[in-house]
Amino acid sequence: MCATLGGCVRIDEAALRAHMAQWFALGPTMGFGAKQDCAAAAFRLVDTEVGSALAVVNSVQKAVNVLQMRGTVALDQPDVAPDQGLVALINTDRALGYQMRRAALEGRVCMDEITASAFGYALTNPKAVLAFDASLGALMLLDPGTNVLIVTMGEG
Repeated sequence: MCATLGGCVRIDEAALRAHMAQWFALGPTMGFGAKQDCAAAAFRLVDTEVGSALAVVNSVQKAVNVLQMRGTVALDQPDVAPDQGLVALINTDRALGYQMRRAALEGRVCMDEITASAFGYALTNPKAVLAFDASLGALMLLDPGTNVLIVTMGEG
């Protein structure tokens, strides 16, 4: 049916924006792309504080525990880039870590040039925060230096 309609996407921009707004103060959309099996977006942030509805922890083990209990978490480790945090998560909980990695890798297919650039920069920035929403299968990178939130999703 999706092939017939030609409009089926993983999530549309409005729905993704509404979902992310529960945790982040979003400004304008900088980039967005979606297909049936992926979505990616970059949003300018009005404020880089993470909303209280999203638990922020500073260790990988705490992140795993919170994710198992709540289904969402943000990992903010001083001087540790999100890509290093992701590797540590894979080493701590392989299934969870690979679910997050898959969201990042599959979501890259839907990234426009702006989103891809912001994603690459934030992934290796030790000041950036790594977050995950298991229900949506969304990996998030909050880069406080550039005031940008990048969201990437694979098939789910």
